[in-house]
Amino acid sequence: MRTLFTLLIISLFSLQAAAQNFEIPAEKYPFSKVYDWTGEGLLLMNDDPSHQTNQKFLTFVGDEPRTLWQETFVPKAENPVFLSSSGTRYLYFMDPVELDNGKFTAYQLNNAGNMKTKTCNYQVAMKKLGYDVNDLELVDIQVTDKALVHLFETYDKETKTNVLIGGFMTHHNFLTYAAEIGRWVEEENRVYYAGYEGDNIAFYQNTVRDKKVGIEFWFMTSKGEKNGAEFVEIPPVIAPIAFNEYGPCGATQLKNKQHIARSIVSFQGGKWQLLYDGNGLVLSTLEKKIWTKKSTLTGVPRGKKGYEMGVYRMREGMLVSVDGSGHFLANSMNHKSKSYSFTTAFNPSRALTELGGSNWAFLAKEHWVFMNPADLGKVGQLSLELKAK
Repeated sequence: MRTLFTLLIISLFSLQAAAQNFEIPAEKYPFSKVYDWTGEGLLLMNDDPSHQTNQKFLTFVGDEPRTLWQETFVPKAENPVFLSSSGTRYLYFMDPVELDNGKFTAYQLNNAGNMKTKTCNYQVAMKKLGYDVNDLELVDIQVTDKALVHLFETYDKETKTNVLIGGFMTHHNFLTYAAEIGRWVEEENRVYYAGYEGDNIAFYQNTVRDKKVGIEFWFMTSKGEKNGAEFVEIPPVIAPIAFNEYGPCGATQLKNKQHIARSIVSFQGGKWQLLYDGNGLVLSTLEKKIWTKKSTLTGVPRGKKGYEMGVYRMREGMLVSVDGSGHFLANSMNHKSKSYSFTTAFNPSRALTELGGSNWAFLAKEHWVFMNPADLGKVGQLSLELKAK
């Protein structure tokens, strides 16, 4: 009898630990926005709906059934742009994303809840490189583990080449650096950002070497130092993919031009991932210089000329957006590849779990946090659910 009672207590404790419903207060104003900080939790924002003040209130929820920390900031713009990446410890708010004579103001937030505001300038760093920052086109902003990276393009008339230039602002001291990342002539050889791991910021381009079709990839550091490039052959491709960047990066706020490439590459969590058209949408990972197929989705809508999509790189795989629907290709057996309907919020964590029903899902370090979308904007307490992974 004692053993049965002990098992019952243990079972009840396990259920309580696995799923906990709790509420957090919306201080002053209802929560108006929610941000998916994949791998950390969720970040809620509330502000004055009458717009008499532009102060923003931030509330973070992670691995515990309570508010872990709160912060405030006062941006110039009414709706500052949120910037993040899969797995990063830092977030940024920008207003606006465009530079003013090389200057920009960054509202930096780390996972400990420390907010810093700094106005930085790329003018001097670009001059040292031989460029006037006002002559460059800003095409993207990416958050990496060690730096906020601005990506610029320009055309070199002397060499008749397109140039990708990086502006690097280190998280810890807000120092700015500039470096040339790569060059290309034909659109099919364009240089793209791939992701990061630690102080390795990855870039690549589709190319041909010794009649072999493949990709060339290399790393830049947070101070703009370049490491040697490496070439790897890729599997046969049915057709190129038309794509643009998707998610909380600078490209989605800028012109975000659509590009066409034989393959799309991601470097997240130390893994090289290759997305391509191979009788279905295929994701492979690089293992000992050989691409190993991990996922194939055949139900992704495909036009007459091939796939057309938005792409978001994740540590767990690749998330693509096609005609308002989401398609996740996993890079391991830990997650399931699937197609699903997108919600109004950008919620990549939703692709990583079947739990939570129709609720928004947010991945913390050791737990899932679930939220009913209908509760956003309501006055009073916000109801959440915490479940162990």
